[in-house]
Amino acid sequence: MIEPGAEVILEVEGTIRDTNAGDRSLLDRAMLDQLSQRELRTSTVVTDGINKFEGFLLRDLLEALGPEGDKVVATALNDYFGKMGTDVL
Repeated sequence: MIEPGAEVILEVEGTIRDTNAGDRSLLDRAMLDQLSQRELRTSTVVTDGINKFEGFLLRDLLEALGPEGDKVVATALNDYFGKMGTDVL
């Protein structure tokens, strides 16, 4: 995997095939923009009206990185985290 050319905005670690920093993958905006982009319009309990969200699917990111496990733990900058099985992606 190539190394990021700009500020790293996502770090993925674990049992993954494609890494660029030891056992981790460091990704910048340009690297993430290469993934297929999707759009979702929906309402939420924390926003007003219909909102548009754009970005890549987690399953597409994982497919690109080649995970070998069956679980994902996602941790946000504020340490909020969620766990899920890869079968639900």
